[in-house]
Amino acid sequence: YIAGWLLQITGTLIRLACYRALGRQFTFELAIRDEHKLVTSGAYAVVRHPAYAGSIMVLSGTLLCTFGPGSWIRECGWLETVAMQCVAALFAGWASWIVFYQIKRTRVEDDALREKFRGDWEDWAERVSYRLVPGLF
Repeated sequence: YIAGWLLQITGTLIRLACYRALGRQFTFELAIRDEHKLVTSGAYAVVRHPAYAGSIMVLSGTLLCTFGPGSWIRECGWLETVAMQCVAALFAGWASWIVFYQIKRTRVEDDALREKFRGDWEDWAERVSYRLVPGLF
């Protein structure tokens, strides 16, 4: 339970730092405007898509806090019922779809940023080679 809570807090702090770094450039839909600037500092100096990494951390933490050891649902025995196992499976399936979508979107955003910023994006991508997890992905 504690690990899930720490993932949620850390992921939220990462996302807040990303919102702050992007400022008015942040949107929930992919949008590159004429006045758009390439942000390469802060969390964006560690991975190219830290907001998605933070989101995945929050989602993973939520799964752990809701269904993992120490969670109320598990400790009171509800997770042993077929109905709650179905709910857990649906939630895990939904979470997996969200993660898949976000990983796919990192490629789409990289392509759009590469097209807009060309050499600057290439330099940044060379310095920050990982999209979501430093040293891994």
